[in-house]
This record gives sequence, C-alpha cells and structure tokens, in this order.
Amino acid sequence: MREIRKKTQKSRGMADASGSDIRLYGVKKETLMKKVILFLSIAVVVMSVSAFAAELPDASKAASKFSRGASNVATCWGEYITQLPKSIESSPDYLTGFVYNIFRGTAFTVRRAAVGLYDMVTFPFPVPAKYAPVIEPETIVTKTMEPLTR
Repeated sequence: MREIRKKTQKSRGMADASGSDIRLYGVKKETLMKKVILFLSIAVVVMSVSAFAAELPDASKAASKFSRGASNVATCWGEYITQLPKSIESSPDYLTGFVYNIFRGTAFTVRRAAVGLYDMVTFPFPVPAKYAPVIEPETIVTKTMEPLTR
C-alpha cells in the first residue's frame, strides 16, 4: 500500500519522504528554474535592445559631437584667457586677480577637458538628448565666431 502511495506521489510531482526528487510535470524543479531564468534574461536583453534601437542616431550630429569634444580637449587651455577678465573684475587689485585666475582657470580648464573627453567617448550615443552640448558655450571659440557668422 505504501509503495503504491509513493508511486502515485512521484507521478503527481510530489516529493517523497526524503524530499530528494522534486519534480513538476516530469521535469526537475532545478532544471525548470534555470530555464525560466534564462528565458527572462533573454527577454530583458531583447526588450532593451529594441528600446535603444527605437531612437536611431543622426550621423552628422554624432560627428559634430565628436568634433566639439576634440575642440574642447585641444583648446581647454584657453579657459585661462577667457576667465582672466572675470577674475580681475571680482578682485580688489590686479595681483589678486591674476592669482585668483590661476585657480579659476585651472578649474575651468579641467572641466572643459573632461567634457571634451566625455563628448569624444559618447559621440555615437544621443546623450544628452539629441546630442546637446553639456556646457555653454559649447567651445571656447563659439563666442569668437558669433560676430563673424552674423
């Protein structure tokens, strides 16, 4: 009688007294869980790829983002020159303004170089939205070029 009960429990997917062979619809529970996890991870990857592909990058904007980054890296030292008038205006005398400009210019130079590297590394991706510049003005020469383009 006990043998019949054990066979019936095994055929229904129940565990026996030792609990060693747990089956669900004839498949081991560990194997079933592995398959479910594999299916869910593949589904997440496929959905994320299709969501990323929904916004196709514009090649000309990506190229301009890369060139903007290269320009920022190449001309980041120009921040010392552009920050000098602001440093002198906010200081009581010229000597203090020049010393203040060393620190202010260094901070702005590092910021512009870092943003330039960021633009060069992330140029294939539309980040920030639609390849917008991260800092304003987007390059050092932007202010210089404005009167010439009018």
